[in-house]
Amino acid sequence: MAPTKLTYFGLTGRGEPIRFLLSYGGVVFEDERMTFEEFHARKEEFPLGQVPVLSIEGQTIYQTVAICRFLAKRFDLVGKDEWDALNCDIAIDTINDIGIAMLPFATEKDEEVKKQKREAAMGKINYLIDKLESQLKKNNGHFVKGQLTFADFYFAGVYSAFVYRCGEWDLFADKPLLKALKSKVESLPAVRAYIEKRPPGRIEPSAEENNKMPETKLTYFGLTGLGEGIRYLLTYAGVDFEDLRITREEFATLKEKYPLGQVPVLEFEGKTLYQSKAICRFLAKRFNLAGKDEWDALWCDVAVDTIADVGMAMIPFASEDNAEAKSVKKAAAMTKIAYLTEKLENQLAKNDGHFLKGQLSWADFYFAAIYNTFNYRADEYIFANRPKLKALKEKIDTLPAIRAYLEKRPSVPF
Repeated sequence: MAPTKLTYFGLTGRGEPIRFLLSYGGVVFEDERMTFEEFHARKEEFPLGQVPVLSIEGQTIYQTVAICRFLAKRFDLVGKDEWDALNCDIAIDTINDIGIAMLPFATEKDEEVKKQKREAAMGKINYLIDKLESQLKKNNGHFVKGQLTFADFYFAGVYSAFVYRCGEWDLFADKPLLKALKSKVESLPAVRAYIEKRPPGRIEPSAEENNKMPETKLTYFGLTGLGEGIRYLLTYAGVDFEDLRITREEFATLKEKYPLGQVPVLEFEGKTLYQSKAICRFLAKRFNLAGKDEWDALWCDVAVDTIADVGMAMIPFASEDNAEAKSVKKAAAMTKIAYLTEKLENQLAKNDGHFLKGQLSWADFYFAAIYNTFNYRADEYIFANRPKLKALKEKIDTLPAIRAYLEKRPSVPF
């Protein structure tokens, strides 16, 4: 039979729950621990260009939770019926929500900004941890009916990474059941044997390793326009990026090097991304800003396409030099613009001030980022009678990370 091999970094992180489960299941496996340099040299060989990846029985499987669930079924760790399996999934998704809530500050290098982002996130993080503690209380110290499941292993595996990310905040200081569950899993003979022999490693990458990650660089003009939505999303997610703002003259000399001969262009994780909406959608999925399912993703797209239609409606008059012709074209376009902005206003009214079910999504960022450009092109305040759209713009711009970006960005004409 083909050997079993787990490929991940020399950290705990998302690889540790898989290591715990394989050890518990008595599976002899090669524990391949890569450096970040090795990963970037080999990235293309991995499905989705990411790790962990598990080679087992001649198959290559990926996505951490999917791997854990697969192993759990093998080792009878998913409960006794579909309801138990559901409660395992609920616990794991809640655990992952904690990790997602940490993203804005986990990669922030500026210590003062990091502290602000962390303080902003801790309310949600503590709420989710309370829910997990309550679930253990109802289930005799486990996530499912007093029995050992892969949700227990998953939590114990990511515990140290969560504590590390939050720095001086002891996440589980007053959560005795969660602390006890971690100890319980790590005291299982097979897991304890693995821990005793595992290589001395770290929980998270060092600052030096983080600095070796491929540079993220956005190339666009020195204005808001189609580039600002990308800037907002990168900033919100705590991604350190070079904000290259070129002049029209520089663009003319460089355009042949860009895909499609246009900007914005984003260099991200060693790849070159283009088409502004496609970039924003990609980043939204990466940063959990595209909703919870395909329906949420659809309504994000509906909102963004409608916002883009507002911009399309401006093209006939925005590029017109003749003042009289411009006035005629604008009058014709403003009826459609008013109709579209009214539809957007109604969508916010139905969704508690957001485009998607009262939750923050990339559609909100996309709108807030293009807002000033639309007013500039129309040469008037087109949202005068749209209080919810105006409020959404202000809500996005006052998010701590966005506010910090706006305060330090270069002066822009629009």
